[in-house]
Amino acid sequence: MNRLSALFLLTFPVVASAQVTFTIDATGGGGLGTPLYTPQFVTIMVGDIVQWNGVSGTHNVYGELDDFPNNPEGFSSGQPQAAPWTYSKTFTLPGMYEFHCTQGSHSATQFGIITVSGINGLNDVSSAADEFWVYPVPAADQLHVNSGSSVAAIAEIIGMDGRLLGSYAVQDVRYTLDVAALPRGAYVLRVLGNDGSLRQRRFLKS
Repeated sequence: MNRLSALFLLTFPVVASAQVTFTIDATGGGGLGTPLYTPQFVTIMVGDIVQWNGVSGTHNVYGELDDFPNNPEGFSSGQPQAAPWTYSKTFTLPGMYEFHCTQGSHSATQFGIITVSGINGLNDVSSAADEFWVYPVPAADQLHVNSGSSVAAIAEIIGMDGRLLGSYAVQDVRYTLDVAALPRGAYVLRVLGNDGSLRQRRFLKS
């Protein structure tokens, strides 16, 4: 199911020294505007907490495995309820977690992804079984990407601290990203495919 229409995705800084709570607001619906989670996309560390706040409208948070079988584990706030409400989850397993609101047709616009980094940084993650690779590693000016059989919709470059450094709209299986301006160091390439696949691969910039 292709719902990856955003061209610029939001991430938050990752703090490795202590548990951090990140907040996501649930708004809209029922004549109150487009149903949304704000922000939609969050990058955190293992052990961090995400708290969803029902700000307006009727919503819930649903990330169970029946809807998202690639999630490392399922989670849910229960049935949709009218604002105000809060729901919190501590994420203890690294990986990518999808979630949406099950109220009416809200899931068409009200969905999100949480990327949970391992203790040693952002881990390689893939929700698809076929090949996904980047080269050369280390890269100097250009990073070549092969997304296997999945056409990439969005490619992101993320620092090892969780900051989003670049977001690129791509519609291809093989493509090249300009990394010449990146300082020397380690980074993560995260790719969201048109088929809903979620992948990331670490690479080095020389």
